[in-house]
Amino acid sequence: MKKILSFIIILAGILPFIACEDDRDSNPTYTQPTSFVLNTPGLATASYDLRNAKTVVLTCTQPDYGFTAATTYSVEISLNDTWTGETEDVAATYMALTDNYTQAKLEVSAEEIDKVIVQLSKWSSEGDAPDSDMNIFVRLKATADASLPAIYSNSVKLTVLPYYIELKDAAPSFFFLIGNYVGGWDTNMKDVGTSLIPMSLVSNYEYDKKTGVGKFTYTEYFEAATSNNGFKLIGMIDGAISWNEQWGNGEDGDLPGNTDLQHLHNEGGNPGHLGVSESGWYKIDVDDVAKTLAFTKLVDEPKAYSSIQLLGDFSGWEENAVDMINIANTTHSWTATVTFDTEGTVKFRANAGWDTNWGNNDGKFPFALGDPGGDNIPVQPGTYIVTFNDIEGSYAFFIQE
Repeated sequence: MKKILSFIIILAGILPFIACEDDRDSNPTYTQPTSFVLNTPGLATASYDLRNAKTVVLTCTQPDYGFTAATTYSVEISLNDTWTGETEDVAATYMALTDNYTQAKLEVSAEEIDKVIVQLSKWSSEGDAPDSDMNIFVRLKATADASLPAIYSNSVKLTVLPYYIELKDAAPSFFFLIGNYVGGWDTNMKDVGTSLIPMSLVSNYEYDKKTGVGKFTYTEYFEAATSNNGFKLIGMIDGAISWNEQWGNGEDGDLPGNTDLQHLHNEGGNPGHLGVSESGWYKIDVDDVAKTLAFTKLVDEPKAYSSIQLLGDFSGWEENAVDMINIANTTHSWTATVTFDTEGTVKFRANAGWDTNWGNNDGKFPFALGDPGGDNIPVQPGTYIVTFNDIEGSYAFFIQE
């Protein structure tokens, strides 16, 4: 009996060590990969006609981290297979495409590849683009976790037939007031000026050239919040108005309030409506980069105008000037729907006279801040919902398909 008991005691002492050894054997060991393989596409020896191709398919092996990791890939392009980053004196020798991918099979936009080639080549007109094929070099950047360093694949040479494409900065990714305060909850582009009030652009601010994200402002008189006069701020994603980018009061319910605000992004919840606790003039500021929202109560009322007109070549100037109307119950937000049959120029003016008018000295269209007394604004053919805010002079021409 003593022998059996002694054996049990010894075995009990050994088992924890055996278990620990098993745990250590089963735990994954992180290894820092230095590279991973971008496969040579089957069409690499042929030419990709970027004007007529939709995508270029790339495949790779997943980096070996020693465990299964959710990996994000981005595509980088060089014209000469050098990969030197930007310095204060010298531009980078490569550029990254804007899209990211989460699979080891990447369907890369041919148009985005062409845009990068145009930028790297510094082409400014169609005459700069070659009539024949050219070689480019592609590599992938892989990231698995913010705490882990990025790693890069080998580079692969591709033969492409590029073309010139005019490069444009992304349009501002506006925020709109929407809700009972405005008069509805419809979110289509045709509802701008009816159930959607665009916030104004911010002076001397540079919006993200790729996404249009940035700062926006809005000033108006708000009645003290009740259960039926609240609103929300709805933003844009990839040029479309989307509830996946919104500001609410941070709590469920319809009663507005301006405390405990939180940014709700890609969330299907029902945040409370925004509003103010005391009637008055307020300035609302949104920073979609810093993810901040602020209400500031103003002491003085901004200068108001009895009317705002849009006029130009399309109207024979004063002959058929378009009288804009106030959006909902606002004082400083105006709208009109107009059609331009041809290219031309326009201006905005107050009180049916030229003492106060707005143009744009940089010729910006369709979105910009108007310059008091500035040059005529160039416009392109199409039907537009036009909005204008007479405090900041912010104008927008929203094309209607």
